[in-house]
Amino acid sequence: MGVDKIVIVHLRRPGKHDARNDPFWEFGSFGITGCHKDNLLNPRKIHELEGVRLAFAQGGKDGFRLVFLTPRISTVKHRKVAETRWQPAPMPLRYDQAPTLVANNGTMMGGMKEALQGVGRSTLEAKFSSRFRSRREPINQDFPELAEQIAIEFARYYKWARKNSAVARTYDEALPWDIDAPDRQRQETYERKVDEAGGVVAKKKWGSSKKRC
Repeated sequence: MGVDKIVIVHLRRPGKHDARNDPFWEFGSFGITGCHKDNLLNPRKIHELEGVRLAFAQGGKDGFRLVFLTPRISTVKHRKVAETRWQPAPMPLRYDQAPTLVANNGTMMGGMKEALQGVGRSTLEAKFSSRFRSRREPINQDFPELAEQIAIEFARYYKWARKNSAVARTYDEALPWDIDAPDRQRQETYERKVDEAGGVVAKKKWGSSKKRC
């Protein structure tokens, strides 16, 4: 049985005074703030991501860590941005408990070495950023071992995390460090961002026909 198509999402590192709302893990949503709209979540190409799984790579002091791997996603095209959604919508792993994708100390997930070959940067984390920051294609064809290991490792870590309080309780626990003013009104923030997106143009659920709203 093959591995579902996986697309790596390169999440930026927040500043100390930056709430960095998106992804909205609690609602199974990513992209509503307009992040990645010029590459990964280009509204003109969002349909190409229908049914893939998103592997969220959060950079930080301990390298890039796999904080979440979604179920297969559906896509929503708003007037201003494109959004991806998934169900169920459990919380991600805490950054400090998530599996390492790559770190400058040489730690790498299986298949990562091959994926970074030929990238002309001085450090492993810089190579990872160059390879995946703007990439929107599933990694399965070019880097099949990495796709397989991401699926296996996340499932293993998440099963352990549920038993050992390593799942994030609030969204900021998936960030690499404490921020000064984390958003504690997530429902209101998400609803406001949906309004700011300008209304839904089209929504497509995985496995169903496109609906106009």
